[in-house]
Amino acid sequence: MKTWVWTLLIIVGGYAAYRTWFAADEPDDAEPPPLEVAAPEQPPLPAEVTAPARPPVALDEIGALAPGAADEGPVAQLAAEWRGALARADAEAARVVADRILSEAPESDAARWVHYDRGREALRRYAEAGKTNEGMIHARTAWLELTPVLFARDLSDAERAELKTKLRQLAQDLLFTRHVEGMDRSYVPKRGDSLSVLSSKVFPQWGTRVSPGFLVEINRLGAATNLRAGVSIRVPIGEPKIVIRKSEFRLYYLFAGGYVQDFPVGLGREGTTPEGTFTISEMIRNPDWHPRAGVIVPYGDPRNILGSRWMAFRDTPDHQGFGIHGTTEPGSIGREASSGCVRMLRDDVERVFEWTPRGTTVLIVR
Repeated sequence: MKTWVWTLLIIVGGYAAYRTWFAADEPDDAEPPPLEVAAPEQPPLPAEVTAPARPPVALDEIGALAPGAADEGPVAQLAAEWRGALARADAEAARVVADRILSEAPESDAARWVHYDRGREALRRYAEAGKTNEGMIHARTAWLELTPVLFARDLSDAERAELKTKLRQLAQDLLFTRHVEGMDRSYVPKRGDSLSVLSSKVFPQWGTRVSPGFLVEINRLGAATNLRAGVSIRVPIGEPKIVIRKSEFRLYYLFAGGYVQDFPVGLGREGTTPEGTFTISEMIRNPDWHPRAGVIVPYGDPRNILGSRWMAFRDTPDHQGFGIHGTTEPGSIGREASSGCVRMLRDDVERVFEWTPRGTTVLIVR
């Protein structure tokens, strides 16, 4: 056989052996998969605030609340006119009367039911639009309109609990998840910035009063010291407000007019917890207790009843020495057991303390 034939056979045989024994171990020429870079771990949000991932709130997920007849006089008449317009499906007449109710009696139960009606409509639009920019605007409207309904007198405990669940989800979507137009602004920290200085000197110029601790949770920083130059943070626009409902033994924490969370509290014996509007003027970690002039019970002493935090109200002509604090008697929460101050469980008071800047308004109602 000619030499060139043997050469060809050797080449073909060698290639076949190579494909059989070696080529299977080599990668194909396909494009390699993209490199996966793990996102940095973020500390979890508070369990009470975090809502499970799910579609936008549907309108029918809130119970069919019906306006009651708690109001009297002209307000009750306006409420009847408003309900009549709704029954006739006269949207324009209902809007005109509703605006009168909100203008003339903003704290009435009728006003809260107007908020409820408008909040339900905003929820419906949010459900339709989803988490688009348009949808988040409707979510914000629903959050702000439905929050006042929590304080309606003829809301049942079950309905109030259901409404809190929806509002907590809206707060999660609006405050703790992403930028929402009209809800927050971005700030890019510079070297040397601190959250405490920014909160007290810079952000108030934007029309916001917010504590470093609240910024830490909203931005999932883990700690205030984790602020990094050049990495933007979200700063919510607005200010907090605390509402204490004595009839419920609950403290409500609101921000920019919307409900964020509520906590159980203990109150003063025989109605000694005052009602009215107060301002937090002093905030102390691990406070000493001054039961009377010249007597100091240091923090950590078993006789010190203040717990780990003290938020003092600014004295008024009628009320001096009141505030919100922790307690060494957790069994007193949900009861009238103090000398007039508002008591909270340790974890709760420490969270509210971190969220609350000095100057926050506290409204105590029946």
